[in-house]
Amino acid sequence: MTTEASVEQVIQQYRVLLTRNPTHDEKVDLQPDKGRSVLFHDESEGRLFELLLILVNSETTSTTLIVSRGADEEQTQIK
Repeated sequence: MTTEASVEQVIQQYRVLLTRNPTHDEKVDLQPDKGRSVLFHDESEGRLFELLLILVNSETTSTTLIVSRGADEEQTQIK
């Protein structure tokens, strides 16, 4: 998936979406009584592009999102 939004805008959107509350839990199909861990990790230092990882782990699932954008690119990649 690609977007014209900056990496920071994409990360902020995921921070909001992954914040625990009943509305967000319903959007991501998470039961209110179940735990989950969310990690945002910036791997951009020393690289010629922005690279951030979002790791989401619950009792039965594990999801990794990779958000990247090169200095000369017009689109942010979300994989």
